[in-house]
Amino acid sequence: MARDEYSGYVPKLMTLLMANCPANTVADYLTDIRTKHMELPPNREEDEAAVQLLLQWRAKLEGKKRRILG
Repeated sequence: MARDEYSGYVPKLMTLLMANCPANTVADYLTDIRTKHMELPPNREEDEAAVQLLLQWRAKLEGKKRRILG
């Protein structure tokens, strides 16, 4: 059932990423999920590290898109 919960967070996360929101905005969203929805203790360092991975992934996708569309 956790998979269903996690998939509910993806649309807003993708919206933030594709809108080129600042990293701290995306990290704020992850922190909010962690603390308010999952009721876990805050861990800003992990949230910021996750955002960096997501930003790298986004950049890689954008690079592939540019090569395809030329």
